[in-house]
Amino acid sequence: MTIRQLYYTSCQHGKDGTQGFQVNAASAGMAERHEDLGLRLSAYRPAPSAPVLPTPEQIARFPVAVGYRSFGDMAVLFHSRYLGTDFTGRQGNYFAHVLVLDAPDQDLDGMVPIEAWGSGLWRWQPSQGMQLPLVQVIPPGPLADTERIRAHLLEGRLPEFGVLLSAVQEGLSGRADRVVVVAPEAVDVARALAAVTRSLPATLASAVSFTTFTSCPADAEVLVAGTTPDVEVVNSPYGDQIVITLAADGSGDGITSRYASVLRDCWTRGVAAVGEVVALAVHVSPPLEAAELDQFADVIELAVPGSSGTVQAPLQAVEFALRRLPSVLTPALWQRVDDQIRRVGSFDDVERWSAVFTAASRGGAAPGPELESAYVRAALSRIAEGALDPTSIWLPARTAGRREETALEWALGALKASPQLATAASVLGTLARLGVRLPGTELQSQVVEVVLAELLNPHLPDAPTQLRRLPDVERLLPVVCAQLEDRLAPDALFDTAVEELLSPAAADLLESIAPRGSRCALAASLARARGTRTGRVPVLLHAVQTRPSPEAVERFAALLWPGLPTAGEGVQLCRRLDAAVLGATNVPQRLMERLIKDAEGPGLTRADEELADLLTADLLAGSPGSAVDTVDSVRLGAYFNNHPEPSEEVAQTAVDTVRCTAGAAVAVADWARGAVANWMLSLTDSTYHARVLLRLVREPGSRSFLTVYGHRLAVILASAKPPIIAAILPTVVFLADKDDAGQRLLETTCRDALAQRRKRELDAVGRSFETKNRKLAPLLPNTGKRGAKNWPSWWKDWREHNLPQSSFARFFGRRTSGGED
Repeated sequence: MTIRQLYYTSCQHGKDGTQGFQVNAASAGMAERHEDLGLRLSAYRPAPSAPVLPTPEQIARFPVAVGYRSFGDMAVLFHSRYLGTDFTGRQGNYFAHVLVLDAPDQDLDGMVPIEAWGSGLWRWQPSQGMQLPLVQVIPPGPLADTERIRAHLLEGRLPEFGVLLSAVQEGLSGRADRVVVVAPEAVDVARALAAVTRSLPATLASAVSFTTFTSCPADAEVLVAGTTPDVEVVNSPYGDQIVITLAADGSGDGITSRYASVLRDCWTRGVAAVGEVVALAVHVSPPLEAAELDQFADVIELAVPGSSGTVQAPLQAVEFALRRLPSVLTPALWQRVDDQIRRVGSFDDVERWSAVFTAASRGGAAPGPELESAYVRAALSRIAEGALDPTSIWLPARTAGRREETALEWALGALKASPQLATAASVLGTLARLGVRLPGTELQSQVVEVVLAELLNPHLPDAPTQLRRLPDVERLLPVVCAQLEDRLAPDALFDTAVEELLSPAAADLLESIAPRGSRCALAASLARARGTRTGRVPVLLHAVQTRPSPEAVERFAALLWPGLPTAGEGVQLCRRLDAAVLGATNVPQRLMERLIKDAEGPGLTRADEELADLLTADLLAGSPGSAVDTVDSVRLGAYFNNHPEPSEEVAQTAVDTVRCTAGAAVAVADWARGAVANWMLSLTDSTYHARVLLRLVREPGSRSFLTVYGHRLAVILASAKPPIIAAILPTVVFLADKDDAGQRLLETTCRDALAQRRKRELDAVGRSFETKNRKLAPLLPNTGKRGAKNWPSWWKDWREHNLPQSSFARFFGRRTSGGED
């Protein structure tokens, strides 16, 4: 807690450093604004009848002012009393002890502020020092004893309590600016305030600002201002000030609000009854406002045990409880409403009660028998008169006294006026509640028309769920299927239903109810598989099992796959459909397009490779040559992805692969070339690698292959271990001696990649050449350029002319900068 305090009086030593009225002492951190607010509220001026030179006994009887006001971000609680003379002997001195509460709810810890009256915390003697400690807790005074407050009220003060609580309601609601309480003693004001604030919900109680005494009520900046009979209270010409006199004998009269009357009865029953009301108010959400207290009073009468149960507006009370306090809608509460309806003997406002019963039924609550009976009688009477639409109101599960002809006439009219599934549900539900079965004539046809219209509307995904909930749905569904079967007879309408009209949810419903082998069931299975993209191949096989012609396969495949089948689905199609039938459709061409799309996107998978194996030349017989080359490229690329052992046959396959990619789709061609390049660069036999590379560069389309090969080569030379570099680099040197393409690889790709390596790594490459020199001897160029007699000497010469930055300058630069070599 953070409760700061200050003393204010006329003294010799204080904050201002002068003699006279000033802050005598204060807690550290007291904001100037908070100090000003506290001092303005706690200022004390004696009553007009006070003696000019009072004796100590008379001073002891001067009224004590205890007050409170919240300012939103903080609150002020104060205690002011008259002292008489100050240190100079001059009259008019008073002492104000002010508390500043930064978090009033936590700082008060369940107290209402007036319970600080008589607290042992208050001081009225100046402090010797100028700094006061923080207050850790505010000990309550005698008014915290609610039993004592109740005893005081029962001593004839209940009428005054009701009038004061009503006036405070007016003030909190904004209909009055101030309530002036005139009482013989300030303690009378304090007791009355304790009873009033203990009768209010906590949020409203903390909003009641007050002072138990002021000699100038018109200037008091609080809602409730206590004063004494000798003070002249001027009536406000605007009617915004309420004056209440607390007579010495407890008599008093005035207007009492509904809430005040109910709380007065609670105090009569006991303190626990008041506590139940306040506890109940805590659960109202959003919190109660002062203007709602009279409405809340009826809820109290219905919900709090021991209350009279006499309710002025039961409908309004139940509506309030539904919106703001649904937990009180117990059987006991409904019984009290029943009793009230029985006493009143009349019932009106069917629509509002309907809304109440609808909302209550969602929470598992239900009206009592008297209330339900009165409601049903009123509702059916208005339905029969045509003054009420049964689809718009709540009806219990069973009713009586309703003629079947009237119900059916209304039902048919409602459907024609609003041909929607929601209307059908309402109509059938109302008929079921009224005990009227749906006949198999005009009304049934009207319902089926409505059902089909919404079931075949893909923009109404909830329609199937609503349909399942329809009363008499078991009788309706076979009729729905029969009518839909007729509509789906033409192929064009069948295809439109699958492609556009049947949502997955509608397809699920129809598939579960349509007769096996019907067009309705087939359309449903096709639409469901199309929408959910699962199980499409089995659905296709089922669709064509009776007539597996190329035309049927192509038609149903188009319905099931608005896009391309997946590679996995392509594998299933190739394996499970007759090759002659499949080859006569456009499906193989679409599967080939799937290979291209996967190559362009996420990359070819095992399923793509398996699909390429299954797409034989026979299946692609009607496709262009590029399709065959594309599929062959996938098949051959997959072969090299499995890293075959070097051989002449494999070398020829590499040549065939590069030759094949010249006519394949670009994405697939690049993938296949990459597979060959990766295989070659993984070879440990450099001589074999070099011979295959030389054969490949002499093939048509070798430039595209060398581009892919060069990219892979650059990655390896920039990152591989030195022995691998020493095994691969001679193959490029060998090619450079035979072909200009190899020379370009050596002078650009190899040079740029190796220029990224550290000196010690390049030195390691040289040592690897010494180890591999004899094995690599067949690849040494015959020209003897720069006098290279072996691979170590070739490397030294080539490195010196092509990698000067890497081998010398870069080394010294790194050493100079402190980095690693």
